Amino acid sequence: MVEVRNLKKHFVLRGRGLWGKKILVKAVDDVSFSVSEGQSVAIVGESGSGKSTLIRCINGLIKPTSGEVYLDGQRVARLKGKEYREKVARKVQMVFQDPTTSLNPRLKVFDIVVEPVLAQGKMSKSQLKDLVNDLLEKVGLDPELSSRYPGELSGGQCQRVAIARALSVNPKILLLDEPTSSLDVSVQAQVLQLLNELRHKFNLTYIFVSHDLGVVRNVSEMILVMYLGKIVEVGPVERVIDEPIHPYTKLLIDSMFVPDPNLEMRKPSTFGEPSTAVNEGCKFRSRCPFSIKECEFYDMNLIKVSENRFVSCIRWKEVS
Repeated sequence: MVEVRNLKKHFVLRGRGLWGKKILVKAVDDVSFSVSEGQSVAIVGESGSGKSTLIRCINGLIKPTSGEVYLDGQRVARLKGKEYREKVARKVQMVFQDPTTSLNPRLKVFDIVVEPVLAQGKMSKSQLKDLVNDLLEKVGLDPELSSRYPGELSGGQCQRVAIARALSVNPKILLLDEPTSSLDVSVQAQVLQLLNELRHKFNLTYIFVSHDLGVVRNVSEMILVMYLGKIVEVGPVERVIDEPIHPYTKLLIDSMFVPDPNLEMRKPSTFGEPSTAVNEGCKFRSRCPFSIKECEFYDMNLIKVSENRFVSCIRWKEVS
Protein backbone atom coordinates (compact mmCIF):
# COMPACT_ATOMS: atom_id res chain seq x y z
CA MET A 1 0.00 0.00 0.00
CA VAL A 2 2.59 2.60 1.16
CA GLU A 3 6.32 2.12 0.68
CA VAL A 4 9.01 4.65 1.56
CA ARG A 5 12.51 4.03 0.23
CA ASN A 6 15.60 5.90 1.39
CA LEU A 7 13.64 9.12 1.88
CA LYS A 8 15.61 12.24 2.76
CA LYS A 9 14.55 15.80 3.43
CA HIS A 10 17.25 18.34 4.27
CA PHE A 11 16.83 22.00 5.16
CA VAL A 12 19.51 24.68 5.11
CA LEU A 13 19.24 27.17 7.98
CA ARG A 14 21.07 30.47 8.07
CA GLY A 15 23.34 30.92 11.07
CA ARG A 16 23.27 33.84 13.44
CA GLY A 17 24.55 37.22 12.33
CA LEU A 18 25.15 38.67 8.87
CA TRP A 19 27.93 36.21 8.05
CA GLY A 20 26.56 33.30 10.06
CA LYS A 21 27.53 29.88 8.80
CA LYS A 22 24.69 27.92 7.21
CA ILE A 23 23.56 24.80 9.02
CA LEU A 24 22.33 21.64 7.27
CA VAL A 25 19.43 20.04 9.13
CA LYS A 26 18.61 16.48 8.11
CA ALA A 27 14.94 16.44 9.11
CA VAL A 28 14.40 13.06 7.46
CA ASP A 29 17.58 11.08 6.94
CA ASP A 30 17.44 7.94 4.78
CA VAL A 31 14.15 6.50 6.09
CA SER A 32 12.64 3.31 4.67
CA PHE A 33 9.51 1.44 5.75
CA SER A 34 6.28 -0.01 4.37
CA VAL A 35 2.65 -0.12 5.48
CA SER A 36 0.24 -2.86 4.37
CA GLU A 37 -3.39 -2.32 3.45
CA GLY A 38 -5.60 -1.98 6.52
CA GLN A 39 -2.63 -1.66 8.87
CA SER A 40 -2.12 1.09 11.43
CA VAL A 41 1.50 2.18 11.96
CA ALA A 42 2.54 4.73 14.56
CA ILE A 43 5.52 7.09 14.25
CA VAL A 44 6.66 8.42 17.62
CA GLY A 45 9.42 10.66 18.90
CA GLU A 46 10.17 13.99 20.54
CA SER A 47 9.33 17.30 18.90
CA GLY A 48 11.83 17.92 16.13
CA SER A 49 12.44 14.24 15.38
CA GLY A 50 11.10 14.56 11.82
CA LYS A 51 7.73 12.83 12.20
CA SER A 52 5.56 15.53 10.64
CA THR A 53 8.08 16.25 7.88
CA LEU A 54 8.07 12.56 6.99
CA ILE A 55 4.32 12.28 6.50
CA ARG A 56 4.21 15.59 4.64
CA CYS A 57 6.72 14.10 2.19
CA ILE A 58 4.43 11.08 1.80
CA ASN A 59 1.39 13.12 0.75
CA GLY A 60 3.33 15.65 -1.31
CA LEU A 61 3.01 18.75 0.88
CA ILE A 62 6.83 18.79 1.06
CA LYS A 63 9.08 17.66 -1.78
CA PRO A 64 11.80 15.28 -0.55
CA THR A 65 15.48 15.96 -1.18
CA SER A 66 15.91 12.39 -2.43
CA GLY A 67 14.32 8.97 -2.11
CA GLU A 68 10.99 7.60 -3.27
CA VAL A 69 7.42 7.18 -2.05
CA TYR A 70 5.23 4.47 -3.61
CA LEU A 71 1.45 4.15 -3.38
CA ASP A 72 0.12 0.86 -4.69
CA GLY A 73 3.45 0.38 -6.47
CA GLN A 74 3.42 3.77 -8.23
CA ARG A 75 6.05 6.46 -7.62
CA VAL A 76 4.33 9.59 -6.33
CA ALA A 77 6.95 11.68 -4.50
CA ARG A 78 7.23 14.41 -7.14
CA LEU A 79 3.88 14.35 -8.93
CA LYS A 80 2.08 17.62 -9.72
CA GLY A 81 -1.26 18.86 -11.04
CA LYS A 82 -3.68 16.29 -12.46
CA GLU A 83 -1.36 13.36 -11.83
CA TYR A 84 -1.07 14.31 -8.17
CA ARG A 85 -4.85 14.64 -7.77
CA GLU A 86 -5.49 11.25 -9.36
CA LYS A 87 -2.68 9.18 -7.81
CA VAL A 88 -2.23 10.84 -4.41
CA ALA A 89 -5.05 13.19 -3.35
CA ARG A 90 -7.77 10.61 -4.03
CA LYS A 91 -5.96 7.93 -2.05
CA VAL A 92 -4.28 9.86 0.76
CA GLN A 93 -5.83 12.44 3.08
CA MET A 94 -4.46 14.11 6.18
CA VAL A 95 -5.85 15.11 9.58
CA PHE A 96 -3.76 17.82 11.20
CA GLN A 97 -2.83 18.39 14.83
CA ASP A 98 -4.87 21.51 15.64
CA PRO A 99 -8.36 21.64 14.09
CA THR A 100 -8.79 25.30 15.01
CA THR A 101 -5.98 26.22 12.58
CA SER A 102 -6.53 23.55 9.91
CA LEU A 103 -10.17 24.62 9.33
CA ASN A 104 -10.90 27.88 7.53
CA PRO A 105 -12.78 30.05 10.07
CA ARG A 106 -14.53 31.93 7.24
CA LEU A 107 -16.14 28.80 5.80
CA LYS A 108 -19.14 26.96 7.15
CA VAL A 109 -18.81 23.27 8.03
CA PHE A 110 -20.66 22.32 4.82
CA ASP A 111 -18.13 24.15 2.62
CA ILE A 112 -15.19 22.75 4.58
CA VAL A 113 -16.31 19.15 4.14
CA VAL A 114 -17.08 19.42 0.41
CA GLU A 115 -13.91 21.34 -0.48
CA PRO A 116 -11.85 18.21 -1.37
CA VAL A 117 -14.78 16.80 -3.37
CA LEU A 118 -15.13 19.96 -5.45
CA ALA A 119 -11.37 19.96 -6.06
CA GLN A 120 -11.67 16.44 -7.51
CA GLY A 121 -14.71 17.05 -9.72
CA LYS A 122 -18.28 18.33 -9.96
CA MET A 123 -21.34 17.27 -7.96
CA SER A 124 -24.89 18.52 -7.79
CA LYS A 125 -26.02 20.51 -4.75
CA SER A 126 -28.39 17.73 -3.66
CA GLN A 127 -25.60 15.16 -3.88
CA LEU A 128 -23.28 17.39 -1.87
CA LYS A 129 -25.91 17.90 0.83
CA ASP A 130 -26.51 14.16 1.15
CA LEU A 131 -22.76 13.55 1.24
CA VAL A 132 -22.15 16.08 4.02
CA ASN A 133 -25.07 14.80 6.11
CA ASP A 134 -23.81 11.23 5.74
CA LEU A 135 -20.21 12.12 6.63
CA LEU A 136 -21.20 14.16 9.68
CA GLU A 137 -23.30 11.26 10.95
CA LYS A 138 -20.39 8.87 10.40
CA VAL A 139 -18.13 10.97 12.61
CA GLY A 140 -20.79 11.36 15.30
CA LEU A 141 -22.03 14.89 14.55
CA ASP A 142 -25.51 16.26 14.01
CA PRO A 143 -25.98 17.16 10.29
CA GLU A 144 -27.53 20.45 11.41
CA LEU A 145 -24.02 21.61 12.37
CA SER A 146 -23.22 21.95 8.66
CA SER A 147 -24.52 25.53 8.73
CA ARG A 148 -22.17 26.61 11.54
CA TYR A 149 -18.67 28.07 11.48
CA PRO A 150 -15.68 26.36 13.20
CA GLY A 151 -15.62 29.09 15.85
CA GLU A 152 -19.07 27.97 17.01
CA LEU A 153 -17.88 24.39 17.66
CA SER A 154 -15.81 22.77 20.41
CA GLY A 155 -12.30 21.43 19.76
CA GLY A 156 -13.57 17.86 19.62
CA GLN A 157 -16.31 18.78 17.16
CA CYS A 158 -13.81 20.63 14.96
CA GLN A 159 -11.55 17.57 14.84
CA ARG A 160 -14.52 15.42 13.84
CA VAL A 161 -15.24 17.89 11.04
CA ALA A 162 -11.60 17.57 9.95
CA ILE A 163 -11.96 13.78 9.88
CA ALA A 164 -15.19 14.08 7.87
CA ARG A 165 -13.39 16.32 5.37
CA ALA A 166 -10.60 13.74 5.05
CA LEU A 167 -13.14 10.97 4.39
CA SER A 168 -15.08 12.96 1.78
CA VAL A 169 -13.13 11.57 -1.21
CA ASN A 170 -13.13 7.95 0.05
CA PRO A 171 -9.38 7.73 0.64
CA LYS A 172 -7.53 4.48 1.31
CA ILE A 173 -4.94 6.05 3.61
CA LEU A 174 -5.23 8.59 6.44
CA LEU A 175 -2.17 10.44 7.69
CA LEU A 176 -2.90 11.50 11.26
CA ASP A 177 -0.53 14.17 12.58
CA GLU A 178 -1.06 14.10 16.37
CA PRO A 179 -4.85 14.42 15.91
CA THR A 180 -5.63 14.30 19.64
CA SER A 181 -2.77 16.28 21.21
CA SER A 182 -4.71 19.58 21.31
CA LEU A 183 -7.85 18.00 22.83
CA ASP A 184 -8.94 17.39 26.41
CA VAL A 185 -8.29 13.89 27.75
CA SER A 186 -11.97 12.86 27.70
CA VAL A 187 -12.36 14.14 24.13
CA GLN A 188 -9.14 12.36 23.11
CA ALA A 189 -10.67 9.03 24.09
CA GLN A 190 -13.78 9.74 22.00
CA VAL A 191 -11.76 10.71 18.91
CA LEU A 192 -9.49 7.65 19.26
CA GLN A 193 -12.54 5.39 19.52
CA LEU A 194 -14.00 7.06 16.43
CA LEU A 195 -10.77 6.55 14.47
CA ASN A 196 -10.69 2.86 15.41
CA GLU A 197 -14.32 2.40 14.36
CA LEU A 198 -13.80 4.18 11.01
CA ARG A 199 -10.65 2.21 10.26
CA HIS A 200 -12.33 -1.16 10.69
CA LYS A 201 -15.56 -0.09 9.00
CA PHE A 202 -13.89 1.26 5.84
CA ASN A 203 -10.68 -0.83 5.90
CA LEU A 204 -8.54 2.31 6.12
CA THR A 205 -4.77 2.37 6.43
CA TYR A 206 -3.40 4.69 9.13
CA ILE A 207 -0.02 6.34 9.60
CA PHE A 208 -0.41 7.84 13.04
CA VAL A 209 2.10 10.44 14.27
CA SER A 210 2.35 11.10 18.00
CA HIS A 211 4.71 11.76 20.89
CA ASP A 212 2.35 10.00 23.29
CA LEU A 213 3.06 6.26 23.54
CA GLY A 214 -0.10 5.76 25.58
CA VAL A 215 -2.20 7.02 22.67
CA VAL A 216 -0.57 4.92 19.94
CA ARG A 217 -0.99 1.82 22.05
CA ASN A 218 -4.74 2.12 21.42
CA VAL A 219 -4.70 2.72 17.67
CA SER A 220 -1.70 0.96 16.07
CA GLU A 221 -0.16 -2.48 15.67
CA MET A 222 3.34 -1.44 14.62
CA ILE A 223 5.51 1.41 15.85
CA LEU A 224 8.45 3.32 14.36
CA VAL A 225 10.54 5.32 16.84
CA MET A 226 12.27 8.34 15.26
CA TYR A 227 15.14 10.46 16.54
CA LEU A 228 16.51 13.44 14.58
CA GLY A 229 15.35 12.10 11.23
CA LYS A 230 16.40 8.49 11.80
CA ILE A 231 14.31 5.43 12.67
CA VAL A 232 15.93 3.92 15.77
CA GLU A 233 13.51 1.10 16.62
CA VAL A 234 10.73 -0.82 14.87
CA GLY A 235 8.39 -3.47 16.20
CA PRO A 236 4.91 -4.43 17.40
CA VAL A 237 3.51 -1.71 19.67
CA GLU A 238 3.07 -3.87 22.77
CA ARG A 239 6.56 -5.38 22.57
CA VAL A 240 8.31 -2.07 21.94
CA ILE A 241 6.56 -0.35 24.84
CA ASP A 242 6.85 -3.26 27.28
CA GLU A 243 10.35 -4.39 26.23
CA PRO A 244 12.19 -1.42 24.66
CA ILE A 245 15.67 -2.05 23.26
CA HIS A 246 17.07 1.29 22.08
CA PRO A 247 18.15 3.73 24.86
CA TYR A 248 16.07 6.47 23.22
CA THR A 249 12.92 4.34 23.27
CA LYS A 250 13.58 3.69 26.95
CA LEU A 251 13.87 7.44 27.50
CA LEU A 252 10.46 8.02 25.88
CA ILE A 253 8.85 5.31 27.99
CA ASP A 254 10.47 6.54 31.22
CA SER A 255 9.10 10.00 30.42
CA MET A 256 5.51 8.77 30.11
CA PHE A 257 3.12 10.17 32.69
CA VAL A 258 1.09 7.50 34.45
CA PRO A 259 -1.89 8.98 36.39
CA ASP A 260 -1.52 6.67 39.38
CA PRO A 261 -0.52 8.21 42.76
CA ASN A 262 0.57 4.79 44.04
CA LEU A 263 3.27 4.40 41.40
CA GLU A 264 6.69 5.90 41.94
CA MET A 265 7.81 8.21 39.14
CA ARG A 266 10.64 6.75 37.09
CA LYS A 267 13.77 8.82 36.73
CA PRO A 268 14.98 8.87 33.10
CA SER A 269 18.54 7.60 32.66
CA THR A 270 19.10 10.03 29.80
CA PHE A 271 18.99 13.81 29.87
CA GLY A 272 19.81 16.75 27.62
CA GLU A 273 18.32 18.14 24.44
CA PRO A 274 18.60 16.82 20.87
CA SER A 275 21.39 18.42 18.83
CA THR A 276 20.80 18.91 15.11
CA ALA A 277 24.52 19.63 14.71
CA VAL A 278 25.33 15.90 15.04
CA ASN A 279 25.12 14.60 11.47
CA GLU A 280 27.73 11.83 11.55
CA GLY A 281 27.67 8.60 13.52
CA CYS A 282 24.92 7.80 15.98
CA LYS A 283 22.92 10.99 16.54
CA PHE A 284 21.88 9.88 20.02
CA ARG A 285 25.41 9.26 21.31
CA SER A 286 25.76 12.64 23.07
CA ARG A 287 22.78 11.76 25.30
CA CYS A 288 23.29 8.00 25.57
CA PRO A 289 24.72 6.57 28.83
CA PHE A 290 26.00 3.51 26.89
CA SER A 291 27.90 5.45 24.20
CA ILE A 292 31.36 4.18 23.19
CA LYS A 293 33.98 5.31 20.66
CA GLU A 294 32.52 3.11 17.89
CA CYS A 295 29.23 5.04 18.09
CA GLU A 296 30.95 8.01 16.41
CA PHE A 297 31.21 5.97 13.20
CA TYR A 298 27.98 3.95 13.33
CA ASP A 299 25.70 4.73 10.35
CA MET A 300 22.50 3.92 12.33
CA ASN A 301 21.36 1.18 9.96
CA LEU A 302 18.61 -0.97 11.46
CA ILE A 303 19.69 -4.35 12.82
CA LYS A 304 17.22 -7.25 12.94
CA VAL A 305 17.11 -8.58 16.49
CA SER A 306 14.06 -10.87 16.20
CA GLU A 307 10.93 -11.37 14.12
CA ASN A 308 9.52 -7.91 13.25
CA ARG A 309 11.95 -6.22 15.66
CA PHE A 310 14.68 -3.88 14.41
CA VAL A 311 16.96 -1.46 16.26
CA SER A 312 19.73 0.96 15.24
CA CYS A 313 22.16 0.40 18.11
CA ILE A 314 25.45 -1.49 17.92
CA ARG A 315 25.25 -2.18 21.67
CA TRP A 316 21.66 -3.42 21.69
CA LYS A 317 22.63 -6.74 23.36
CA GLU A 318 24.29 -4.93 26.27
CA VAL A 319 21.56 -2.31 26.80
CA SER A 320 18.45 -4.47 26.28
